[in-house]
Amino acid sequence: MSEDPIVPVPQAPRPIVAIVGRPNVGKSSIFNALLGRRA
Repeated sequence: MSEDPIVPVPQAPRPIVAIVGRPNVGKSSIFNALLGRRA
């Protein structure tokens, strides 16, 4: 019996996220909170 060849699985592309809104309403803050970063 022969083994099946190892075939690499392509990675899914990274999603693109846009946070849209008026100035000074906390867009950066919510983005940082979602990423777990601290400003």
